[in-house]
Amino acid sequence: MGLRGHLPDPLSIHVGNALLSLSSAMLLVGVARFVGVRMSWGWPLALVGALTAGITIFTWFPDLYVRMTLFSVHMLVWDLWSVWLLLARGRADLRLSRRLAAGFFLADALGYVARMAMLSPRDTASQDLIQTGLATSATMVAGFALTLAQCFSLLLLIIQRQMVDLRNAARTDALTGLRNRRALTADGTQALARCRRAAQPFALLLLDLDHFKRINDRHGHDAGDAVLRQAAQRLHSQLPREAILGRYGGEEFLVLLPGVAAARAQVLAELLRVALSERPILHVGTRMVLTTSIGGSGIQAAAEPVSLGQLIAQADRALYEAKDAGRDRVCWYDATRGMPTRLARAERTSVRPASDA
Repeated sequence: MGLRGHLPDPLSIHVGNALLSLSSAMLLVGVARFVGVRMSWGWPLALVGALTAGITIFTWFPDLYVRMTLFSVHMLVWDLWSVWLLLARGRADLRLSRRLAAGFFLADALGYVARMAMLSPRDTASQDLIQTGLATSATMVAGFALTLAQCFSLLLLIIQRQMVDLRNAARTDALTGLRNRRALTADGTQALARCRRAAQPFALLLLDLDHFKRINDRHGHDAGDAVLRQAAQRLHSQLPREAILGRYGGEEFLVLLPGVAAARAQVLAELLRVALSERPILHVGTRMVLTTSIGGSGIQAAAEPVSLGQLIAQADRALYEAKDAGRDRVCWYDATRGMPTRLARAERTSVRPASDA
């Protein structure tokens, strides 16, 4: 628009509208990729070409009213498409910034609807955009302001995603994708406090993969990493929805069971033991037999206050008892006796998922 009067009108009109449309197409594709939607350039470029062709036709056959209507409809498509991507396909943990950005795109769309509603062929008889009246000028100024607001809201969206990703990275074990020790401690402390307030039981299981060092020594650390990843997947597939699973450190996994009583936790522990040992883990053609030792502890609803650290220490004592008893077994810490108790092994067919217990 700044080059109007310095360039021939057909050239400045074509270039200006084409660049505006192309920038909107680039913004739309960028938003789509940001929210995880694979969008090709086909449809966006087709719309850019359609607008450019329409502007060209009604510049050589002058009709400013049609040109402004075409442009308004065109921008309305970009805005509403972006609103749909932000609200329907964005990440749930970015809800606030997604809604803010979508609000500015929606406001811009409403501005173009208002422009079309207020515009009439009489206002555009002069074929001069600047002389189309106060309503058009007002919507243009509002459009410029909303474009800046869209940019700032998208920057906010990017910053929030970086913050969320950093926070998730600080809580996630990079190898297995499970919670790390820090996240387990934080989430476990909160879950234990909720169980106390609701007078519910709480249990936890500490698992240690047997002879894991031998796997690293014989097959290499890549095989060891594969074992940890597959073990994490098997454990996760057997756990009930309320369970919290994480890698506690090295080859140790911790399962937090809020609201789960000791009897059910013991059945679940045996299920996990069998799930890891029932079939070998395959890695690059190598079959590796995996077993685990499990120590468990817990409190009932009426139990005296015990911290999460104390429960983990009790489970650790039970875990070492399982190792001393020959590994590949479950031991439970008996708080009344103050010592671990060995649990009898169960056959695979007699073990049922915790959700059925």
